[in-house]
Amino acid sequence: MKAPRGGPPTSKRVTFVYRNYEGLGIGYLAAQLRALGHQVQLALYPDPWSDTYVSQRHRSGAGRSTLRARIERSLLREVVEFRPDLLCFSVVTDDYQWALTQAAALKAATGAPVMFGGVHATSVPGRVMQRPEVDVLGLGEGERALGRFLEELDDWNAGHDVAIPGIWYRCNGEVRASGWGEAVQDLDNLPFPAKDLFYARQPGLARTYTITTSRGCPYVCTYCYNAVMLPKYRSEGTRWMRQRSVDNVIDELRWAVRTFRPRNFLFMDDVFATSRKWVEEFAARYGREVALPFALITEAVVLNREDTVRCLKEAGLVNVQLGIQTLNHESRRRLERPETQSQIENALTNLIRHGVHVQVDHMFGIPGETWRDQHAALEFYNRFRPDIVSVFWLKYYPKLPVIGLALEKGILRAADVDTIEEGRDEASYLYGGNAPEFRTWLGYFTLFG
Repeated sequence: MKAPRGGPPTSKRVTFVYRNYEGLGIGYLAAQLRALGHQVQLALYPDPWSDTYVSQRHRSGAGRSTLRARIERSLLREVVEFRPDLLCFSVVTDDYQWALTQAAALKAATGAPVMFGGVHATSVPGRVMQRPEVDVLGLGEGERALGRFLEELDDWNAGHDVAIPGIWYRCNGEVRASGWGEAVQDLDNLPFPAKDLFYARQPGLARTYTITTSRGCPYVCTYCYNAVMLPKYRSEGTRWMRQRSVDNVIDELRWAVRTFRPRNFLFMDDVFATSRKWVEEFAARYGREVALPFALITEAVVLNREDTVRCLKEAGLVNVQLGIQTLNHESRRRLERPETQSQIENALTNLIRHGVHVQVDHMFGIPGETWRDQHAALEFYNRFRPDIVSVFWLKYYPKLPVIGLALEKGILRAADVDTIEEGRDEASYLYGGNAPEFRTWLGYFTLFG
Protein backbone atom coordinates (compact mmCIF):
# COMPACT_ATOMS: atom_id res chain seq x y z
CA MET A 1 0.00 0.00 0.00
CA LYS A 2 1.43 3.36 -1.00
CA ALA A 3 2.39 5.66 1.86
CA PRO A 4 1.29 9.30 1.86
CA ARG A 5 4.07 11.84 1.33
CA GLY A 6 6.16 11.90 4.49
CA GLY A 7 4.20 9.23 6.38
CA PRO A 8 3.81 5.49 6.91
CA PRO A 9 1.27 3.29 5.08
CA THR A 10 -2.21 3.71 6.52
CA SER A 11 -5.38 1.66 6.55
CA LYS A 12 -8.49 3.63 5.61
CA ARG A 13 -12.05 3.39 6.87
CA VAL A 14 -14.65 3.28 4.10
CA THR A 15 -18.43 3.45 4.49
CA PHE A 16 -20.66 2.13 1.71
CA VAL A 17 -24.19 3.57 1.75
CA TYR A 18 -26.91 1.58 0.01
CA ARG A 19 -30.70 1.30 0.01
CA ASN A 20 -32.97 -1.72 0.55
CA TYR A 21 -31.25 -4.57 -1.30
CA GLU A 22 -28.05 -6.53 -1.52
CA GLY A 23 -25.65 -4.84 -3.91
CA LEU A 24 -23.34 -7.40 -5.46
CA GLY A 25 -21.07 -4.65 -6.76
CA ILE A 26 -20.61 -3.29 -3.24
CA GLY A 27 -19.83 -6.81 -2.04
CA TYR A 28 -16.97 -7.04 -4.55
CA LEU A 29 -15.65 -3.56 -3.74
CA ALA A 30 -15.71 -4.21 -0.01
CA ALA A 31 -13.96 -7.58 -0.40
CA GLN A 32 -11.22 -5.99 -2.48
CA LEU A 33 -10.67 -3.23 0.09
CA ARG A 34 -10.51 -5.76 2.91
CA ALA A 35 -7.89 -7.69 0.96
CA LEU A 36 -5.86 -4.46 0.81
CA GLY A 37 -6.07 -4.02 4.58
CA HIS A 38 -8.80 -1.37 4.77
CA GLN A 39 -11.82 -1.39 7.11
CA VAL A 40 -15.29 -1.29 5.61
CA GLN A 41 -18.76 -0.49 6.90
CA LEU A 42 -22.14 -0.99 5.24
CA ALA A 43 -24.84 1.55 6.06
CA LEU A 44 -27.88 -0.26 4.66
CA TYR A 45 -30.84 2.10 4.52
CA PRO A 46 -34.24 0.36 4.78
CA ASP A 47 -36.75 2.36 2.75
CA PRO A 48 -39.71 0.20 1.68
CA TRP A 49 -41.59 3.21 0.34
CA SER A 50 -39.00 3.57 -2.42
CA ASP A 51 -39.45 -0.07 -3.48
CA THR A 52 -41.45 -0.31 -6.70
CA TYR A 53 -42.71 -3.73 -5.67
CA VAL A 54 -44.31 -2.34 -2.49
CA SER A 55 -47.71 -0.66 -2.56
CA GLN A 56 -47.28 3.10 -2.99
CA ARG A 57 -50.63 4.04 -1.46
CA HIS A 58 -49.01 5.52 1.65
CA ARG A 59 -45.90 7.09 0.13
CA SER A 60 -46.53 10.26 2.13
CA GLY A 61 -47.95 10.98 5.54
CA ALA A 62 -46.96 11.75 9.11
CA GLY A 63 -46.28 8.12 10.03
CA ARG A 64 -43.91 7.60 7.16
CA SER A 65 -42.09 10.90 7.81
CA THR A 66 -41.59 10.06 11.49
CA LEU A 67 -40.26 6.58 10.76
CA ARG A 68 -38.00 7.83 8.00
CA ALA A 69 -36.55 10.52 10.24
CA ARG A 70 -35.84 7.90 12.89
CA ILE A 71 -34.09 5.68 10.34
CA GLU A 72 -31.99 8.59 9.10
CA ARG A 73 -30.92 9.56 12.64
CA SER A 74 -29.89 5.97 13.34
CA LEU A 75 -27.97 5.75 10.06
CA LEU A 76 -26.23 9.07 10.73
CA ARG A 77 -25.19 8.04 14.25
CA GLU A 78 -23.85 4.71 13.02
CA VAL A 79 -21.73 6.28 10.29
CA VAL A 80 -20.40 9.06 12.53
CA GLU A 81 -19.28 6.51 15.12
CA PHE A 82 -17.36 4.58 12.45
CA ARG A 83 -15.36 7.74 11.55
CA PRO A 84 -15.00 7.03 7.83
CA ASP A 85 -12.23 8.44 5.68
CA LEU A 86 -14.41 8.05 2.57
CA LEU A 87 -18.15 7.75 1.93
CA CYS A 88 -19.06 5.63 -1.10
CA PHE A 89 -22.40 5.51 -2.92
CA SER A 90 -23.15 3.05 -5.74
CA VAL A 91 -25.92 4.89 -7.54
CA VAL A 92 -28.61 3.83 -9.97
CA THR A 93 -30.72 6.56 -11.55
CA ASP A 94 -33.80 5.88 -9.43
CA ASP A 95 -31.72 6.38 -6.26
CA TYR A 96 -29.73 9.40 -7.44
CA GLN A 97 -31.72 12.16 -5.71
CA TRP A 98 -31.95 10.10 -2.51
CA ALA A 99 -28.19 9.51 -2.63
CA LEU A 100 -27.51 13.24 -3.00
CA THR A 101 -29.62 13.99 0.08
CA GLN A 102 -27.89 11.33 2.16
CA ALA A 103 -24.45 12.34 0.90
CA ALA A 104 -24.98 15.94 1.95
CA ALA A 105 -26.05 14.95 5.47
CA LEU A 106 -23.30 12.36 6.01
CA LYS A 107 -20.62 14.59 4.56
CA ALA A 108 -21.61 17.45 6.87
CA ALA A 109 -21.65 15.15 9.91
CA THR A 110 -18.39 13.28 9.27
CA GLY A 111 -16.26 15.67 7.22
CA ALA A 112 -15.40 12.76 4.92
CA PRO A 113 -15.30 13.20 1.14
CA VAL A 114 -18.03 11.56 -0.95
CA MET A 115 -17.46 9.26 -3.91
CA PHE A 116 -20.26 8.31 -6.32
CA GLY A 117 -19.99 5.32 -8.65
CA GLY A 118 -22.37 2.93 -10.36
CA VAL A 119 -24.58 3.04 -13.43
CA HIS A 120 -25.82 6.60 -13.09
CA ALA A 121 -22.43 8.17 -12.38
CA THR A 122 -20.88 6.31 -15.31
CA SER A 123 -23.70 7.32 -17.68
CA VAL A 124 -23.68 11.09 -16.95
CA PRO A 125 -20.39 11.85 -15.16
CA GLY A 126 -20.22 15.49 -16.23
CA ARG A 127 -23.65 16.18 -14.80
CA VAL A 128 -22.93 14.38 -11.51
CA MET A 129 -19.63 16.23 -11.04
CA GLN A 130 -21.54 19.52 -11.00
CA ARG A 131 -23.11 18.56 -7.68
CA PRO A 132 -21.45 19.99 -4.56
CA GLU A 133 -22.41 16.86 -2.60
CA VAL A 134 -20.06 14.77 -4.76
CA ASP A 135 -16.29 15.12 -4.46
CA VAL A 136 -15.10 12.13 -6.48
CA LEU A 137 -16.52 9.88 -9.21
CA GLY A 138 -15.55 6.31 -9.90
CA LEU A 139 -16.46 5.29 -13.45
CA GLY A 140 -16.61 1.73 -14.72
CA GLU A 141 -15.76 -1.21 -12.45
CA GLY A 142 -14.08 0.15 -9.37
CA GLU A 143 -12.30 -2.64 -7.50
CA ARG A 144 -8.79 -1.59 -8.48
CA ALA A 145 -9.50 2.11 -9.05
CA LEU A 146 -10.97 2.51 -5.57
CA GLY A 147 -8.03 0.69 -4.03
CA ARG A 148 -5.59 2.97 -5.83
CA PHE A 149 -7.53 6.08 -4.82
CA LEU A 150 -7.32 5.08 -1.15
CA GLU A 151 -3.54 4.77 -1.53
CA GLU A 152 -3.51 8.36 -2.76
CA LEU A 153 -6.26 9.66 -0.44
CA ASP A 154 -3.98 11.52 1.99
CA ASP A 155 -2.19 13.20 -0.89
CA TRP A 156 -5.50 14.07 -2.54
CA ASN A 157 -6.83 15.53 0.72
CA ALA A 158 -3.67 17.65 0.88
CA GLY A 159 -4.50 19.11 -2.55
CA HIS A 160 -2.19 17.03 -4.73
CA ASP A 161 -3.33 15.77 -8.12
CA VAL A 162 -3.88 12.06 -8.66
CA ALA A 163 -4.12 10.38 -12.05
CA ILE A 164 -6.07 7.12 -11.79
CA PRO A 165 -8.08 5.78 -14.75
CA GLY A 166 -11.77 6.12 -14.02
CA ILE A 167 -11.36 8.54 -11.09
CA TRP A 168 -12.77 12.04 -11.62
CA TYR A 169 -12.65 14.88 -9.09
CA ARG A 170 -12.72 18.64 -8.75
CA CYS A 171 -9.59 20.69 -8.14
CA ASN A 172 -9.68 24.48 -7.89
CA GLY A 173 -13.12 24.51 -9.44
CA GLU A 174 -12.10 22.38 -12.42
CA VAL A 175 -13.03 18.76 -13.11
CA ARG A 176 -10.03 16.47 -13.50
CA ALA A 177 -11.30 13.60 -15.66
CA SER A 178 -9.40 10.36 -16.25
CA GLY A 179 -11.42 8.31 -18.71
CA TRP A 180 -14.10 5.72 -18.16
CA GLY A 181 -12.18 3.36 -15.92
CA GLU A 182 -11.55 -0.34 -16.01
CA ALA A 183 -13.61 -3.28 -17.19
CA VAL A 184 -11.83 -5.92 -15.08
CA GLN A 185 -10.62 -8.68 -17.39
CA ASP A 186 -9.22 -11.27 -14.98
CA LEU A 187 -12.38 -11.92 -12.95
CA ASP A 188 -10.93 -15.04 -11.34
CA ASN A 189 -8.42 -12.89 -9.45
CA LEU A 190 -11.09 -10.90 -7.61
CA PRO A 191 -11.94 -11.99 -4.05
CA PHE A 192 -15.41 -13.41 -3.45
CA PRO A 193 -17.90 -10.67 -2.51
CA ALA A 194 -18.27 -9.60 1.13
CA LYS A 195 -21.72 -11.08 1.57
CA ASP A 196 -21.48 -10.92 5.36
CA LEU A 197 -22.02 -7.15 5.27
CA PHE A 198 -25.54 -7.63 3.91
CA TYR A 199 -26.35 -10.88 5.71
CA ALA A 200 -25.55 -9.28 9.07
CA ARG A 201 -28.27 -6.70 8.36
CA GLN A 202 -30.77 -8.98 6.61
CA PRO A 203 -30.07 -12.62 7.53
CA GLY A 204 -32.89 -13.87 5.32
CA LEU A 205 -30.88 -12.91 2.25
CA ALA A 206 -28.55 -15.84 2.90
CA ARG A 207 -31.28 -18.34 2.00
CA THR A 208 -30.79 -17.49 -1.67
CA TYR A 209 -27.15 -16.79 -2.47
CA THR A 210 -26.85 -14.48 -5.49
CA ILE A 211 -23.88 -14.82 -7.80
CA THR A 212 -22.69 -13.84 -11.27
CA THR A 213 -20.46 -16.02 -13.42
CA SER A 214 -19.69 -13.24 -15.89
CA ARG A 215 -19.70 -9.49 -16.38
CA GLY A 216 -21.10 -7.60 -19.30
CA CYS A 217 -23.33 -8.78 -22.11
CA PRO A 218 -22.73 -9.65 -25.77
CA TYR A 219 -25.88 -7.77 -26.83
CA VAL A 220 -26.78 -4.08 -27.11
CA CYS A 221 -30.54 -3.95 -26.49
CA THR A 222 -31.27 -0.26 -26.85
CA TYR A 223 -33.14 0.08 -23.53
CA CYS A 224 -30.31 -1.51 -21.51
CA TYR A 225 -27.24 -0.06 -19.81
CA ASN A 226 -25.02 -2.45 -21.79
CA ALA A 227 -25.88 -0.45 -24.92
CA VAL A 228 -23.99 2.47 -23.34
CA MET A 229 -21.05 0.48 -22.03
CA LEU A 230 -20.29 -2.15 -24.67
CA PRO A 231 -19.66 0.24 -27.62
CA LYS A 232 -17.40 2.41 -25.45
CA TYR A 233 -15.14 -0.41 -24.32
CA ARG A 234 -15.24 -2.15 -27.70
CA SER A 235 -13.97 1.05 -29.33
CA GLU A 236 -10.99 0.94 -26.98
CA GLY A 237 -10.27 -2.71 -27.77
CA THR A 238 -11.43 -3.91 -24.35
CA ARG A 239 -13.72 -6.91 -23.88
CA TRP A 240 -16.99 -5.99 -22.19
CA MET A 241 -18.35 -9.55 -22.03
CA ARG A 242 -16.12 -11.52 -19.64
CA GLN A 243 -16.55 -15.01 -18.21
CA ARG A 244 -15.23 -16.49 -14.98
CA SER A 245 -13.74 -19.97 -15.18
CA VAL A 246 -15.85 -22.92 -14.06
CA ASP A 247 -13.20 -23.65 -11.39
CA ASN A 248 -13.57 -20.17 -9.90
CA VAL A 249 -17.38 -20.27 -9.90
CA ILE A 250 -17.51 -23.73 -8.29
CA ASP A 251 -14.97 -22.60 -5.67
CA GLU A 252 -17.23 -19.68 -4.71
CA LEU A 253 -20.33 -21.89 -4.56
CA ARG A 254 -18.61 -24.42 -2.30
CA TRP A 255 -17.29 -21.59 -0.10
CA ALA A 256 -20.81 -20.17 0.11
CA VAL A 257 -22.26 -23.53 1.18
CA ARG A 258 -19.64 -23.89 3.94
CA THR A 259 -19.93 -20.31 5.13
CA PHE A 260 -23.58 -19.28 4.77
CA ARG A 261 -25.58 -22.52 4.32
CA PRO A 262 -27.85 -21.24 1.51
CA ARG A 263 -30.90 -23.21 0.42
CA ASN A 264 -30.47 -22.34 -3.24
CA PHE A 265 -28.55 -20.16 -5.69
CA LEU A 266 -29.61 -17.42 -8.10
CA PHE A 267 -27.31 -16.66 -11.03
CA MET A 268 -27.82 -12.98 -11.85
CA ASP A 269 -25.70 -12.66 -14.99
CA ASP A 270 -27.11 -10.29 -17.61
CA VAL A 271 -27.09 -13.39 -19.83
CA PHE A 272 -26.16 -16.66 -18.16
CA ALA A 273 -23.82 -19.01 -19.99
CA THR A 274 -23.32 -17.76 -23.52
CA SER A 275 -20.79 -20.55 -24.15
CA ARG A 276 -22.18 -24.04 -24.68
CA LYS A 277 -18.86 -25.66 -23.68
CA TRP A 278 -18.80 -23.64 -20.44
CA VAL A 279 -22.38 -24.70 -19.64
CA GLU A 280 -21.64 -28.38 -20.10
CA GLU A 281 -18.56 -28.29 -17.87
CA PHE A 282 -20.36 -26.20 -15.25
CA ALA A 283 -23.46 -28.41 -15.17
CA ALA A 284 -21.45 -31.61 -14.75
CA ARG A 285 -19.42 -30.21 -11.86
CA TYR A 286 -22.34 -28.40 -10.20
CA GLY A 287 -24.36 -31.60 -10.04
CA ARG A 288 -21.47 -33.47 -8.38
CA GLU A 289 -19.99 -30.78 -6.13
CA VAL A 290 -22.82 -28.41 -5.18
CA ALA A 291 -26.17 -30.07 -5.94
CA LEU A 292 -28.51 -27.38 -4.63
CA PRO A 293 -31.50 -26.04 -6.59
CA PHE A 294 -30.65 -22.99 -8.66
CA ALA A 295 -32.33 -20.36 -10.81
CA LEU A 296 -30.92 -18.15 -13.53
CA ILE A 297 -31.61 -15.17 -15.76
CA THR A 298 -30.87 -15.49 -19.47
CA GLU A 299 -32.10 -15.17 -23.06
CA ALA A 300 -33.81 -17.54 -25.46
CA VAL A 301 -30.67 -17.63 -27.62
CA VAL A 302 -28.87 -19.53 -24.86
CA LEU A 303 -31.65 -22.06 -24.20
CA ASN A 304 -32.48 -22.68 -27.84
CA ARG A 305 -30.83 -26.13 -27.71
CA GLU A 306 -32.57 -28.91 -25.81
CA ASP A 307 -29.29 -30.53 -24.71
CA THR A 308 -28.35 -27.27 -22.93
CA VAL A 309 -31.62 -27.23 -21.01
CA ARG A 310 -31.34 -30.94 -20.24
CA CYS A 311 -27.88 -30.74 -18.69
CA LEU A 312 -28.82 -27.68 -16.62
CA LYS A 313 -31.99 -29.39 -15.40
CA GLU A 314 -30.02 -32.49 -14.40
CA ALA A 315 -27.59 -30.25 -12.48
CA GLY A 316 -30.41 -28.68 -10.43
CA LEU A 317 -32.04 -25.92 -12.50
CA VAL A 318 -35.55 -25.21 -11.19
CA ASN A 319 -36.41 -21.71 -12.44
CA VAL A 320 -35.54 -19.49 -15.40
CA GLN A 321 -36.31 -15.81 -15.89
CA LEU A 322 -36.39 -15.46 -19.66
CA GLY A 323 -36.22 -12.07 -21.34
CA ILE A 324 -38.64 -11.94 -24.27
CA GLN A 325 -40.00 -8.35 -24.09
CA THR A 326 -41.86 -8.44 -27.42
CA LEU A 327 -43.21 -10.87 -29.99
CA ASN A 328 -43.15 -8.25 -32.76
CA HIS A 329 -40.30 -8.82 -35.20
CA GLU A 330 -40.02 -5.14 -36.12
CA SER A 331 -39.86 -4.15 -32.44
CA ARG A 332 -37.10 -6.69 -31.86
CA ARG A 333 -35.16 -5.13 -34.72
CA ARG A 334 -35.63 -1.59 -33.37
CA LEU A 335 -34.63 -2.64 -29.86
CA GLU A 336 -31.74 -4.79 -31.20
CA ARG A 337 -33.00 -7.84 -29.35
CA PRO A 338 -30.82 -10.89 -30.13
CA GLU A 339 -33.34 -13.74 -30.43
CA THR A 340 -35.54 -14.93 -33.27
CA GLN A 341 -39.13 -16.11 -33.00
CA SER A 342 -38.06 -19.73 -33.46
CA GLN A 343 -35.47 -19.42 -30.70
CA ILE A 344 -38.13 -18.11 -28.31
CA GLU A 345 -40.44 -20.98 -29.20
CA ASN A 346 -37.65 -23.54 -28.85
CA ALA A 347 -36.52 -22.20 -25.48
CA LEU A 348 -40.04 -22.26 -24.02
CA THR A 349 -40.70 -25.73 -25.43
CA ASN A 350 -37.42 -27.07 -24.00
CA LEU A 351 -37.95 -25.55 -20.55
CA ILE A 352 -41.54 -26.72 -20.24
CA ARG A 353 -40.70 -30.21 -21.54
CA HIS A 354 -38.03 -30.62 -18.85
CA GLY A 355 -40.20 -29.31 -16.03
CA VAL A 356 -38.38 -26.03 -15.39
CA HIS A 357 -40.50 -23.22 -13.92
CA VAL A 358 -40.51 -20.41 -16.51
CA GLN A 359 -41.00 -16.72 -15.86
CA VAL A 360 -40.94 -14.57 -19.00
CA ASP A 361 -40.43 -10.81 -19.04
CA HIS A 362 -42.72 -8.89 -21.38
CA MET A 363 -42.45 -5.16 -22.01
CA PHE A 364 -45.26 -2.68 -22.61
CA GLY A 365 -44.72 0.82 -23.97
CA ILE A 366 -42.28 -0.03 -26.78
CA PRO A 367 -42.49 2.89 -29.26
CA GLY A 368 -44.59 2.00 -32.29
CA GLU A 369 -46.40 -1.00 -30.80
CA THR A 370 -50.19 -1.13 -30.75
CA TRP A 371 -52.89 -3.16 -29.03
CA ARG A 372 -52.63 -5.65 -31.89
CA ASP A 373 -49.08 -6.51 -30.80
CA GLN A 374 -50.26 -7.12 -27.24
CA HIS A 375 -53.16 -9.26 -28.46
CA ALA A 376 -50.76 -11.35 -30.56
CA ALA A 377 -48.47 -11.74 -27.56
CA LEU A 378 -51.41 -12.80 -25.39
CA GLU A 379 -52.30 -15.51 -27.88
CA PHE A 380 -48.66 -16.65 -28.03
CA TYR A 381 -48.34 -16.97 -24.24
CA ASN A 382 -51.69 -18.75 -24.09
CA ARG A 383 -50.32 -21.28 -26.57
CA PHE A 384 -46.93 -21.87 -24.92
CA ARG A 385 -48.09 -21.37 -21.29
CA PRO A 386 -45.10 -20.04 -19.32
CA ASP A 387 -45.72 -20.22 -15.57
CA ILE A 388 -45.52 -16.45 -15.08
CA VAL A 389 -45.64 -13.50 -17.47
CA SER A 390 -43.98 -10.57 -15.71
CA VAL A 391 -45.05 -7.28 -17.23
CA PHE A 392 -42.69 -4.32 -17.22
CA TRP A 393 -43.30 -0.92 -18.76
CA LEU A 394 -40.51 0.74 -20.70
CA LYS A 395 -38.82 3.42 -18.64
CA TYR A 396 -36.09 5.59 -20.11
CA TYR A 397 -32.72 5.93 -18.43
CA PRO A 398 -29.77 8.26 -19.22
CA LYS A 399 -27.98 7.96 -22.55
CA LEU A 400 -29.82 4.84 -23.73
CA PRO A 401 -30.19 4.65 -27.53
CA VAL A 402 -33.95 4.03 -27.25
CA ILE A 403 -34.34 7.64 -26.10
CA GLY A 404 -33.68 8.73 -29.68
CA LEU A 405 -36.60 6.61 -30.87
CA ALA A 406 -38.86 8.03 -28.15
CA LEU A 407 -37.95 11.60 -29.17
CA GLU A 408 -38.63 10.76 -32.80
CA LYS A 409 -42.07 9.32 -31.93
CA GLY A 410 -42.95 12.29 -29.72
CA ILE A 411 -43.12 10.20 -26.55
CA LEU A 412 -40.36 12.28 -24.94
CA ARG A 413 -39.40 15.93 -25.27
CA ALA A 414 -35.96 17.47 -24.77
CA ALA A 415 -37.00 18.67 -21.30
CA ASP A 416 -37.86 15.07 -20.38
CA VAL A 417 -34.30 13.99 -21.15
CA ASP A 418 -33.01 16.51 -18.62
CA THR A 419 -35.47 15.19 -16.03
CA ILE A 420 -34.30 11.62 -16.71
CA GLU A 421 -30.63 12.49 -16.36
CA GLU A 422 -31.31 14.30 -13.07
CA GLY A 423 -32.98 11.17 -11.70
CA ARG A 424 -36.27 13.03 -11.23
CA ASP A 425 -38.41 10.86 -13.51
CA GLU A 426 -40.76 9.18 -11.05
CA ALA A 427 -42.39 6.89 -13.60
CA SER A 428 -42.49 3.26 -12.47
CA TYR A 429 -41.44 0.40 -14.73
CA LEU A 430 -44.12 -1.68 -12.98
CA TYR A 431 -46.96 0.80 -13.32
CA GLY A 432 -46.89 2.53 -16.67
CA GLY A 433 -43.28 3.62 -17.17
CA ASN A 434 -43.09 6.52 -19.63
CA ALA A 435 -45.72 4.94 -21.88
CA PRO A 436 -48.70 7.03 -23.03
CA GLU A 437 -50.69 3.78 -23.49
CA PHE A 438 -50.78 2.95 -19.79
CA ARG A 439 -54.49 3.49 -19.08
CA THR A 440 -55.62 2.15 -22.47
CA TRP A 441 -53.73 -1.10 -21.98
CA LEU A 442 -54.67 -1.81 -18.38
CA GLY A 443 -56.79 -4.75 -19.55
CA TYR A 444 -53.81 -6.41 -21.20
CA PHE A 445 -51.68 -5.55 -18.17
CA THR A 446 -54.14 -7.43 -15.95
CA LEU A 447 -54.43 -10.43 -18.28
CA PHE A 448 -50.69 -10.83 -18.66
CA GLY A 449 -49.87 -10.33 -14.99
